[in-house]
Amino acid sequence: MNRFMLRKIGINKKMAAVIGISVLLLISELIYGQGFWTYDYSKTATVTMLSNVYALSQYVLFAGMFPGIPYALTFLDESRSGYQKYILGRMSYKAYIFQKISGSLISGMMVTGIPYIIMAMIIRTGTTAATVNNTNQDPEQWMWSSVIMIGGGIVVIAGKGVLCMLFGGMWSLLTMFVSMVVSNRYAAFILPFIIYQVIWLIFPIRQLNPVFLIRSDFDGSMKIGAPFFVFLVYIILLIFLILRLYRRKIRNAEL
Repeated sequence: MNRFMLRKIGINKKMAAVIGISVLLLISELIYGQGFWTYDYSKTATVTMLSNVYALSQYVLFAGMFPGIPYALTFLDESRSGYQKYILGRMSYKAYIFQKISGSLISGMMVTGIPYIIMAMIIRTGTTAATVNNTNQDPEQWMWSSVIMIGGGIVVIAGKGVLCMLFGGMWSLLTMFVSMVVSNRYAAFILPFIIYQVIWLIFPIRQLNPVFLIRSDFDGSMKIGAPFFVFLVYIILLIFLILRLYRRKIRNAEL
C-alpha cells in the first residue's frame, strides 16, 4: 500500500464528518437516554454502559451506511470520470483492485472503530471496572462471562472494539461491491442502507446477522470467537465477489 493511498484514506473531510455524526448519535443516547452526567454511575461497569449505549442509540439504525462513505464509493467515481482507465495504464489491474479493497477495508474499520474508542474513553470517566457485584446480574454479558473479569472488563471492551471495526470493514466492502454493480452514485450510496435495514428485519438467524454482531451481546449459546469468525467469513466472501466481478469487467472491457 503506497503513501498516496494511505494519505487518501486518512482522516479526510468525509471521514471526519461521518465520525463526528457517529459520535454525536452515540453521545445523544449517553445524555438523553442514559442520563450519564445526571445520575451516579460510579458503581456501574464500563462494559455494561457501553453495551447499553450501542443497544439503544439511533447510531445502530444507520451504522451500515456510514463505513462506505469516505472511500468505498471512489471506485465508482474513478470509473465514471475515466480516471480508472488512466491509472490502469500505469499499474496492473490486480494492484489497483487490491488497493481499493485494502483502502475500503481500512477506512471502514476507522469509521466505526474511532467512535467506539471515543465513547469507551468518555464512559470510562464515570463508570468503574467490571466486578462480580456489578456484572453478575446483567444477562447481556453472558457470552463474555468467561473473560469479563480480566482486567476489569478490558478484554470485553477490546473485543467489542474489534467487532465494531470488522463491522465497518465488512459494510465498506459491501458498499464497494454495490458501487461496482450500479452506475448511479446515489443508488450506490443508498442501497447498502436498504440492504442493512432488510437484513435487520428478515435475516432468520440472529447469531449470523451482521446487524446484531456489531454488539455481540448474545447469551451463553454463542461462543466468544464465533462473531469474529462470522465477520471474517463475510469479509472474505465480499473480497472474493469483488475480485470475480472486477475480473469480469476487465475481460468485458466494461470500465
